[in-house]
Amino acid sequence: MAEDLEKEIAVAERKAESMLKELEKIEGTKAVAPIVYASTTPQERAEEMNAAELLLHHTVEELGSPGIVVNEALTGSCRCHDIGEGKKLCFSKGIIGTLSQPQREKYCKTEISVPDGMKARIERFRAAATEAHKKIEALPKGERLEPWLVEMGKELRARGIEI
Repeated sequence: MAEDLEKEIAVAERKAESMLKELEKIEGTKAVAPIVYASTTPQERAEEMNAAELLLHHTVEELGSPGIVVNEALTGSCRCHDIGEGKKLCFSKGIIGTLSQPQREKYCKTEISVPDGMKARIERFRAAATEAHKKIEALPKGERLEPWLVEMGKELRARGIEI
């Protein structure tokens, strides 16, 4: 059991390292490791998600993956944003990317609504991700990540977001 968990963590860490390397290829971008929060309250942690972290979360979502669990021990409190039609985007410490519904059920002991400033930032990122995806959707799967990151960088800059 512990051996399986160690293997899953190793795979997730390799995926995260690969994504960070791809992010660093975007001109003018310096990828950062997933953030370790200094805050003590769930609300303070919800407010700390920055642009680099949002880009990393959206990259995982673009790959069509549920969140990548890198440290299950850090999960428990999720920051969620209602996107309408009964759907939510939820993020958790210890997981890179947005959580799937089964992950929300497993890892979100509590759900905290993100503050208004974070809601606006998430919506700007979602709009940029949608536009970037439109520009690369004709490419074969498996060849989309780097072009998507380039287009995402352009779309974010067009919205005044620097990474």
